[in-house]
Amino acid sequence: MNISSTFFPFSFLTVLVILQFTFLVQAQTDEASKPQYDVWRGNSNVLQTRNNEVRGSQFYNEEWRPGKIIFRDKKVTQKLPLKYNSYENLVIFKEGNKMRVYPPSEIQGFIFLNEEGEVTERFINGILNEDHNIEPTQLFRVIYNGETKLLAKHKTFFSKNAGRDPFSNVKYSEFDQKVDYFIFHKDGELTETRIRRRSLIKDLGSYKDKLREYAKSANMKIRSEKEAITLLYYFDQLHNKE
Repeated sequence: MNISSTFFPFSFLTVLVILQFTFLVQAQTDEASKPQYDVWRGNSNVLQTRNNEVRGSQFYNEEWRPGKIIFRDKKVTQKLPLKYNSYENLVIFKEGNKMRVYPPSEIQGFIFLNEEGEVTERFINGILNEDHNIEPTQLFRVIYNGETKLLAKHKTFFSKNAGRDPFSNVKYSEFDQKVDYFIFHKDGELTETRIRRRSLIKDLGSYKDKLREYAKSANMKIRSEKEAITLLYYFDQLHNKE
C-alpha cells in the first residue's frame, strides 16, 4: 500500500503529560491586520432547506468559547470567541456582531482556552493523506500529542428532508455528526482506528503483548479517550526505552 503522507511540524505543540496540554505562545499579532472574510459570503448550502426546519448542529461547539487561532508563521491572534464548524471545516471567530473566518490555507490550527487562559483543546491541520482522502486544510482535534499522536476528525453530514415530525407532519432536515480516530505514527503513516483496546493495540503495530498485559493489569477496556491517552503514553515510554 502506497501512502502519501506529509505533516507540518508540531513545533508549536508541547508534549502532553498524561492528560493535560500546555501551550507556549511564541508571538502575537492583531487579528485585524490579517485578511478577514465574512463566513457566510460563500456559496454554502447550510440551512438552505425548503421548510427551514433543521435539526442537529453544524458546530462542534454550540456556544462561543474563548480561544486563539494559530497561523502558518506560528503567530497567534489575541483571544477571540471561537466556534468550529465541522460541516464546512472552518474555525469561525466573532468580531463585534460579525462572524468571520480566515482562509483555511493561512492557519495551522486553533486552541480553546479556559477562564485561567490554559489550553483545554487543540486543533491542528497540515496532514496530507490520499488513502484517507485528507487534505492539508482538514482540522483534527489533538487527543494525545506524544511521539505517536492520536487525532480525532470531526465530521458533520447534512441530510435534506431527512424525515417528518410525528406531530406536525412537517419535513425536517438534519445535521448528523461523526468522529473518526487516527493514529499518526512517528514515520508519518496515518492509521484509522477505534477507541477500543483491541483496535488501538493492533493499529499501533508494535509491543502488542506488552500493551495487552499493561491494559489488562490496569483493567482498561479502552472505551474512552482518557484511557486511550494512558495507553499511548505507555506506548511512547516503551519506544523511549529502546
